[in-house]
Amino acid sequence: MNEITLINEDGEKMTFANMVPAALEKTDNESLEELGYMAKILKARFKDIDAEIKKRLEDGQQFGRVEYVERTKKMIPQDDNDLKQQFIFKYGYDAVELKSPTQLRKQFGKAIEEDLEAITVFDTTNAVKWN
Repeated sequence: MNEITLINEDGEKMTFANMVPAALEKTDNESLEELGYMAKILKARFKDIDAEIKKRLEDGQQFGRVEYVERTKKMIPQDDNDLKQQFIFKYGYDAVELKSPTQLRKQFGKAIEEDLEAITVFDTTNAVKWN
């Protein structure tokens, strides 16, 4: 089986063997930035590939190494008020969780906006932004 190799615009080759954490720690900033940029581009294309494969599987087409399987997901009903009351009575308010501001706006519309403004807290995080 052939190994996947990325070649940047300068003709430098990078294999997946070079992309393990130990090798990345030794990679200079310029090369690491180039790899990160390529990964960002590839990630979007991989999503497109996955979406097309899923579409074809849904249409009944078959592949040699991929198949559609059914998975079971454990969930608790989110909008069952009787269940919420039972859990609050038995375990306290820590057993239930408030919805996000976006979910609350979607459910209650503008009526909840004033209440949300009074209680919303902001948390900042750092994110990587590619130029």
